[in-house]
Parts: sequence; structure tokens; C-alpha cells
Amino acid sequence: SNIAHELRTPLTAMQGEIEGMLDGLISIDRERLVSLHEETNRLKHIIEGIEELSRAQASALELHRKTVSLRPFLLGIQGRFEKMFSDKGVALECECGEAVTMDADPDKLSQIVINLLSNALKATQRGGAVRIKAGMTEVDSFIEITDTGAGISSEDLPFVFERFYRASEGGLGLGLTIARELVEAHGGRIQVKSEYGRGSAFVITIPKFTIYS
Repeated sequence: SNIAHELRTPLTAMQGEIEGMLDGLISIDRERLVSLHEETNRLKHIIEGIEELSRAQASALELHRKTVSLRPFLLGIQGRFEKMFSDKGVALECECGEAVTMDADPDKLSQIVINLLSNALKATQRGGAVRIKAGMTEVDSFIEITDTGAGISSEDLPFVFERFYRASEGGLGLGLTIARELVEAHGGRIQVKSEYGRGSAFVITIPKFTIYS
């Protein structure tokens, strides 16, 4: 039902424009062709998002877990994102001890962290900050990403991991669903705390091999 709704909107817009052209009510000019092209791109984006969600749901069958040293792993991601954050005037900080590790698939873990960082950057205005913090206990490891951004309202908070749920305009509402699927494929969990207008904190927790096996 959600997928049908997402696909119906651009298809209806395209159908209306094409029918108008066929009936001679709408001129076939560059402006109209650009509009149709934009709707085509929107359809493509929706389909790619659905494919990515499907791949995330199948991840439990194809995980390549290893012990990841989190400090160089997270600093590498921070380095790739630094310019984007700097251009927006948002500070990006990372706190992680040398000995902290996480038993995870590095590619899937990178996808999760990048997803959360992208969301944090979108939510945070110039002058704000995003912080990555990692640590471990005897049974699991965690990565926490906090921001001083817009926050999430109490009404939206219970639904942020649901498919196609969007608390604001833009996006497909699949990013956090995909992150949750990937975390749960590791036997872990993802949680969120947020205060509207003051920021959010997302915490990924993944058990160690000895606990997971």
C-alpha cells in the first residue's frame, strides 16, 4: 500500500501532462519535457530506495562479520564527511578510544553510520554540532550519533523507523528503516532519543561474537 502510494503520485502527474499534450491542451516544449524528466527521476529514486530496503532485509543472509577497530573506521568516515559539514558550518566531532572494537560487517556498518550522519547534517543548522561517540562493554559495542539540530516531535518519535514515514518534507522515509534492518541483521538494536528543537541521539548497539553465536 505504501509503495503503491509513493509510485502513484509521480505516475499520475506524468499521465496528466502526457494526456494534455496528446489533446493539444499543453504545448510540447522544453519546460514540459523537463517536468516529465524530473518526475521520471523521482520514480527512479523511489524504485532504488525500495531495492535498497530489500537488500537490507536480506542482509542477515550475507553478512561478513569481522572485528572492526572503530577508531580508524570512524575517523575515516569523519574525514570523508568533513568538507560537507564545514561547508554548512556544522562541527563534526568523534570520540572513540584506541581499543574499542565492534563485531560487524564493515560495509553494512559504514552504510548505517553514513545514513545517520547524513540525517544529522540535514537536521542541524549552521553553528550546530554533530558528535560521534563509540564504546564497548563486556557483551556489546555501541556507536552514538548526536546532533544539536531540529529534533523530532514526540508525536513523530515512535514512528521514525517505519517504512515511508516522513516527519518532514523530502526523502522517501526509508533511510532509518534501512538502518534498523541492517542493525537487526547483526543481532543488534537501534534506539533514538530526541527533544524537539534541541536535537537527537541515535544509538547503535551490536553484540560481540561470543554473545551473538
